[in-house]
Amino acid sequence: MARNTFVFEVLPDGRIKVTNDGGFDPTVHKDADDLLAWLQSVMGAEPEVKSHRKSLNPTQHQHQHGKLKH
Repeated sequence: MARNTFVFEVLPDGRIKVTNDGGFDPTVHKDADDLLAWLQSVMGAEPEVKSHRKSLNPTQHQHQHGKLKH
C-alpha cells in the first residue's frame, strides 16, 4: 500500500474498517489523525484499534493523539 493512503471498507455489519500499511509523511500525519477523529465523531462509537507495526521498535512509533492510538 502506498504512503499517505487509507483504505476504507464498509463491513456487512455497518462498521467501517480503515487500514494503512504505508505510513504517513510528517507533513500530513496530523491531517490523517484529524480525518480519523472526524470519522469517529460521525460514527458515534469508540474505535477498535489494532496495530500491525511489527517492523518498528517501540521507540520508533509509540505515541497517542487524542483517543486514537497508533
